[in-house]
Amino acid sequence: MKFKSILYLVTFLAPVISYCQETPTEIPLWANGAPGFESRRNEPTKAKDWWVKNIHNPSITVYPAPKEKATGTAVIVCPGGGHRELVFDAEGREAAEFLNSIGVTAFVLKYRLAREENSPYTLEKHVREDAYRAMRLVRNRAKEWNVDPNRIGMLGFSAGGEVVALIAYSTGEGNPTATDPIGKVNGKPDFQMLVYPGPNFIPEVIPKGAPPVFLLAANDDPLLLRFCIQFTSAVPRS
Repeated sequence: MKFKSILYLVTFLAPVISYCQETPTEIPLWANGAPGFESRRNEPTKAKDWWVKNIHNPSITVYPAPKEKATGTAVIVCPGGGHRELVFDAEGREAAEFLNSIGVTAFVLKYRLAREENSPYTLEKHVREDAYRAMRLVRNRAKEWNVDPNRIGMLGFSAGGEVVALIAYSTGEGNPTATDPIGKVNGKPDFQMLVYPGPNFIPEVIPKGAPPVFLLAANDDPLLLRFCIQFTSAVPRS
């Protein structure tokens, strides 16, 4: 049987009832703005229908799990959009609400867009900074959100899968001399979920100790299905 990617994800992720009991809170990754771009932190984002653009003050939006369901697990959700926009509702908010329904606290990441027109950002530097900062921020404040700091993963859709890959395959060690305590925290995710992920930043050989991964692609999407097969073949065998 063949499934269309969008229909599959709507069925899989869209909750019938919203389980988010608290109003989601948006928190900037850096209080004074992203390093080197502090002067742009007050520029408003642009949003229309399903997308968000013009992100210069990257942030996480917190969706706490209901107390009676909370498992202590957390997931940072990275929406896709080709690094030109973020599909914030379908691949951010709705995913967070589904995760809440199974007791997982979710954090939807608004990362900077390296391929937006006239963007000053790069994937390798600025988007990686955002991904690391999000993971370190959540782990640093895990107790505040009733989260186990050793059970924090990342979920990436399409280009968001590349955001996950930017930080999943290195040690994630923080800077022990950082003046900001968040900068000292390890930024490696404990697990990863990649939904029709983009192909970039996956190493040719997956290193031992890489976070466990869940991969999803439609069987009528030959390009992404082939990527998933190649990904699994790169995992070292014992």
